Amino acid sequence: MANFEISNVTKDIPVFTTTLELAAVNSKIAVVKTASKDNALKNLIKDHRKQYPEGYRSNVQAWRSDWFTHKKDPRFQPFVDICTEACNFLSRKHFNADAELICSNMWVVEYVEGDWTKEHDHFPDVMSCVYFVDVEDNCAPIIFENSLEIKPENNMLIFFPSLLKHKVPPTDAKRTVISMNFRLRTCMPNVKYNNSYAGFY
Repeated sequence: MANFEISNVTKDIPVFTTTLELAAVNSKIAVVKTASKDNALKNLIKDHRKQYPEGYRSNVQAWRSDWFTHKKDPRFQPFVDICTEACNFLSRKHFNADAELICSNMWVVEYVEGDWTKEHDHFPDVMSCVYFVDVEDNCAPIIFENSLEIKPENNMLIFFPSLLKHKVPPTDAKRTVISMNFRLRTCMPNVKYNNSYAGFY
């Protein structure tokens, strides 16, 4: 499992960052037809957006997919599995928790110049993550409570407690991310997929 750097918002609230190997990610993702193999997720997102150009409205002022993109488009599931494994690793190693966490939601956001996200949290989920698929040098950071600011880098993966408030200020450049939430398996009954999520706005 990858090594994680830890930044503390407060003494008891950590934020974890690591970098995924692009080749390892590519090997898990089915390459979209006619797409190059340099970034399989980037190509998959492009293809997904062609299928669902309307996006989904939320607190994110940018194009984004719906809350259950990995259910709507199972091609994302192998990447969800990578992040779920990492999330459970952190849960065991840093929180001494032996309960299993599973992905409750997964969505894509594509920011262009001027796009932003207002401050929010992901409660009632337990852990959340954001993966930077394709970001330009001068794109907006993610800003957590107490002014903890993290500058995005390509292939960076960040995990944080879902109760932690965060925002994205208006960006000056493109910024494509995949976000996920995780809950205890015991809190996730076998619910049929639908295109809504009452816990968000």
